[in-house]
Amino acid sequence: RPGSRWENRVTRVLPPTTVPYSPYLSAPFIEARVLLIVAPDDEMPHCNYEVTRQAFDLMPGPKRWHDTGGGHFGLIYHPGEIFEEAAAVQIAFLRQWLDS
Repeated sequence: RPGSRWENRVTRVLPPTTVPYSPYLSAPFIEARVLLIVAPDDEMPHCNYEVTRQAFDLMPGPKRWHDTGGGHFGLIYHPGEIFEEAAAVQIAFLRQWLDS
């Protein structure tokens, strides 16, 4: 949001490989705890609900899946019902793993 001093930056590294990136090949090797908040009606071209679910199913735990409404960006609008839902899910997930 304007005035928040948030700096939205990311570094993306694309290593030169003979095999293109595949969530199916990568998912079984994820060692971090995973929370996916996924919108079944995501409007972004590369955010396929079925592919995301299949990759999630390949991830070794611990993991949590949560369906939300509002499309790809619906949960970022504060104040709002979807934002509060997503925040509550994230807080519960963090508490579960940070308190253990």
